[in-house]
Amino acid sequence: SFLTCWSHLHFLSWITTQVDRMLETAVGGVEYWAINTDAQALGRSKALGAKVLNIGSAVTRGLGAGGDPSIGELAAEESAGDIAAMIQGTDL
Repeated sequence: SFLTCWSHLHFLSWITTQVDRMLETAVGGVEYWAINTDAQALGRSKALGAKVLNIGSAVTRGLGAGGDPSIGELAAEESAGDIAAMIQGTDL
């Protein structure tokens, strides 16, 4: 529904704002990553200074999951090794 879609977009906007704020304040000892199934979205990310990881490139051909959680899940499974390498040795 429109309301559900708007609610998700509002939440994502809030997250983006919080990440932007953390990047602007340059919190020490923190490594930021922008992860997406959409290669173009990563290219225009406002998360400047964040490292990027495009997941599921074979599943999505870099075009994104289109909001389909099952495609996002397949993308994460495809890139499980890359994700594991990204968080190796981190203190989450």
